[in-house]
Amino acid sequence: MEEEERGIDFTIAMTLKNAEATLPEVLGGLRGIEYDRARLKIVFVDGGSEDTSLSMLKEFLLEYDQTRTLLITGNYDILEGRNQCIKHAEGKYLLFVDADVVVSADILESLIKIFHDDKVAYVNIPCVVDRYTKRWGMLDTLFDIRKEPMGMSCAAFRLSALRDVGAFFTGIPRGENPAELSARLKRKGYSSVAVPFFARHLKPKSRSFWGYMKTSFLNMPFLHIQAIRSGDTDVLARYCYYSAVDFALLLFWIVDWRIILILILAGTVYHLYKTRGDPRGLLFMVTGLTLPFGMARALIILTARKQKRK
Repeated sequence: MEEEERGIDFTIAMTLKNAEATLPEVLGGLRGIEYDRARLKIVFVDGGSEDTSLSMLKEFLLEYDQTRTLLITGNYDILEGRNQCIKHAEGKYLLFVDADVVVSADILESLIKIFHDDKVAYVNIPCVVDRYTKRWGMLDTLFDIRKEPMGMSCAAFRLSALRDVGAFFTGIPRGENPAELSARLKRKGYSSVAVPFFARHLKPKSRSFWGYMKTSFLNMPFLHIQAIRSGDTDVLARYCYYSAVDFALLLFWIVDWRIILILILAGTVYHLYKTRGDPRGLLFMVTGLTLPFGMARALIILTARKQKRK
């Protein structure tokens, strides 16, 4: 393969727009990575910055072999930008780093050890803020006990696996859907992992359980529609289950209590299994009860938009 002939191991990629406030420190982190630069490719996709971001990127790229760097500009949203990165990536692995995330000097060496398992295709590197030494917030804890990748702020992929399953789907509002991509990888026999090392996030976001509840109701159903359209039967089964539970609870006075008990026990067993017996995992079941209502809202919004375009 051409990238093997060029001796490239990693493509480091970033999508951004108007990120001048955080870019100096983020680029400093990339500059400090302890790895042979001759074995790296750098790809930046700028979505139309109107600040000094572009000049910073150009200055940074001058430090590298110009045949192994690429700066793409245009009216790209986050998903389109990520897909451009995938399209132009070379080597064995692709590392996405957001414009507000600072990586450690040994991140690439650490990732190579993870990717030594040929089945690993997606590695999520959790992000923390300075004043914390570990992940912060209940949301991080919940995903940690389930050992599931959580996001794309800092994430690495086996490039051959990405090309096997295809890039991110676009056309659905509310941004990227790493869970859907992870499901496609899983159906192809690949695995996704979260790792014990961290990157540093410069823009703290709410990580509370109640914040996740709100996001699950407002945003997640849009992503789940995308996943169902792509053939993710696990997501469809989840909606069937939670719809049944919600229906039984709302009509508890006419539904046999044993049916309600069986439904609740089934969900309890499932979530305890997924979290290896950690009772905090049952909070995912609480969140799931909101999903059918959020899905109804999402379908109404998408239907209204479709009618408006006619």
